[in-house]
Amino acid sequence: MKQRQYYLDNACAVLIVNMIFFNHQTTFCEYTNPVISFIGFILSFYMAWFFFKAGMMFKERPIKTVVRNSAKRLLIPYMFFTFMGLVITACQEFFLEANNPLTIGFLKDEFWWLINWSTLFPSMACWFLLSLFVVRVVYVSLPRNRLPPQVIIGLALVLGWLVYIMSVKNELCYPLAVGSHHFQFHVPFYFGNMFHGLAFYALGSWLREKQFAHGVFIVSMMIFLGKFFFPASMDFRANDTGGSNYFLCVIYELSGCVVINNIFKYVANKPIKIFSHVGQNSMVYYLTHYPFMKIICYFFYAPFALMAGGVRYTLLSGILMGFLLFSDFVFRIKVLRKLVGN
Repeated sequence: MKQRQYYLDNACAVLIVNMIFFNHQTTFCEYTNPVISFIGFILSFYMAWFFFKAGMMFKERPIKTVVRNSAKRLLIPYMFFTFMGLVITACQEFFLEANNPLTIGFLKDEFWWLINWSTLFPSMACWFLLSLFVVRVVYVSLPRNRLPPQVIIGLALVLGWLVYIMSVKNELCYPLAVGSHHFQFHVPFYFGNMFHGLAFYALGSWLREKQFAHGVFIVSMMIFLGKFFFPASMDFRANDTGGSNYFLCVIYELSGCVVINNIFKYVANKPIKIFSHVGQNSMVYYLTHYPFMKIICYFFYAPFALMAGGVRYTLLSGILMGFLLFSDFVFRIKVLRKLVGN
């Protein structure tokens, strides 16, 4: 039996904690400080790493097998947590806004939100599951025996950049006529994160072993340090650079993936009780943190609103941690594990 790569579990735990508590939670709590901002800046490549890691796990399988397995691991959790997002929004409308969510208008609004954003707001993190499903199916469908990995990576990045130009940077709309009906078609921004994700999935597969060569690590570290002199980072989900150069952001993301994998392989490739557990069960934490943050924001935030930012962040993070530990326990139940892709 192949030995488990604990360094990936431990690195995953660090990036999951960073994502939840140093990115999303600070936004919900309307709080930040220089330390949190610095950590977030250093680890801003975390979503690229999740696609990169998935690519490292790639194995040749028939397309039907990949579609079936990916549907079980990704689409079932995507549909379940999207439905939970709908329930949370309905509860908000009913209990906090005194509106009736059992109307065609409400369902229509949520449907168009889903089309425009690929997921509902209380379950926003689900975008990754849908994008990774598309990436896996597209990658295994490509004629990789005729297309070198560099070509796949290059094409995917160019297409991701074009979506950024058309949909994010300039928000271009295009006239579309269907019979007598006329529409303004807008390229969904999340097509960009699918192409971006495909590039990093292919990079993970291609660099699975190559990334640990000393020369690759040294060059990657030098590039990564360049981030402090020429700052640039990207919101992977939104495919938005915030004005930075798109391809510079991609280079920094790749260097971050290689650097963290090398560091953790050589200093943390062993079971580390808490980190390894969180890494091995990362999907539970990933899928549940956003709905729980929305529940806390909707129903628990008021008593903390006037507190100092640091106190509010600490207390609400404690509540969130309690919810996450509870979900960790609940999703160990065998019948529920399929809902988180296990």
